[in-house]
Amino acid sequence: MIEQKLSVPVSVIIPCYACGNTIERALASVWRQTWRPAEAIVVDDASPDDTRVILERLTHIYGSDWLKIICHTQNRGAGAARNTGWDAATQPYIAFLDSDDSWNPRKIEIQLGYMLKHRDLDFSAHRYRIELGEGNGQIMVASKPSTRPICASLLLIRNFIATPTVMVRKDIQLRFPERRFSEDYLLWLEMSLGSFKGMFIEYELTSLHKAPYGSKGLSAELWQMELGELQTYFQLHREGYISGIILASLVPFSLIKYVRRVVRTVLVGRHCCEIIQEEK
Repeated sequence: MIEQKLSVPVSVIIPCYACGNTIERALASVWRQTWRPAEAIVVDDASPDDTRVILERLTHIYGSDWLKIICHTQNRGAGAARNTGWDAATQPYIAFLDSDDSWNPRKIEIQLGYMLKHRDLDFSAHRYRIELGEGNGQIMVASKPSTRPICASLLLIRNFIATPTVMVRKDIQLRFPERRFSEDYLLWLEMSLGSFKGMFIEYELTSLHKAPYGSKGLSAELWQMELGELQTYFQLHREGYISGIILASLVPFSLIKYVRRVVRTVLVGRHCCEIIQEEK
C-alpha cells in the first residue's frame, strides 16, 4: 500500500523519451519528498520502446490521480514535452525533473518553503551533484538556507542552472523554445534578463546521474550543444535583451569554452581507454 502524505501545491514535470530504465528512480525520489508534490506529470515524447507500458504500470502503483501521463504522437524534444506538462499543470508552482535524475528527499520542502516565504520570487534554482551511480541523495542542511540572487550577467557567461533544480511560478507566461539544444538556457536567460526575480539556493538538492555535457564523448553532440548556445545569444540579441557589443564578446568566449570541452572530453576518453588496456 502506497504511503499517504499531505500534498503541497507543486506540479512536477518530467519529460520522458525511452526512459523505462530510469523513470522509476526519478518518480520514487518525487514520491519520497518530505513535502510531497500534489501531482507528477510525465510527458512521453513518442518513445519507440515499451516506455508507455512501464508508465501505465506505474500509474497503478502511485494512482492516476497523482501520476498523470501525457503522450506526444510525435517526438518534439524535451522543451516541448516540458511545455505540454506546464500547460496541463494544476498547481501554482512547477518543478522540473529529468527522467534519468533524482531529488534529495527534502528538495521540495526547502525550495518551496523558501519561495512561500518570499512571494515576490518568480523562480529559483539550487546546486546539484554528479552521481554516476545510484547515490543516496542525503545531505545535511542548516535551518536557514544560504541563498544569492540569480545574476543575469554571470548566467550569460556560464549556464550554472541545471533544469532539474528549477522551480517556477506556473503563471509565468514564458515557455521553453521547441528546439533540441540550449532550450533551457534561453528560458533562464529570458527570465533573469527580464522582469522576473530569481534566487539560487546553495544546497545540492538534485543528483544528476549523467555527465553535464558530452556524456557519450561525442564531438558531434558537443558541437550541437555549442550551436544551441550560440543560437541562444543571437536570439537574445534579436529580442533586445543584449546589445550587439555584448553579443560580439559572448560569441568568441563561447567558442573558447567549446574547444575546452572537446579537449577535456578527448583526454577523459583517452584516460579511460588506457585504464581498460591496463586491466586487460
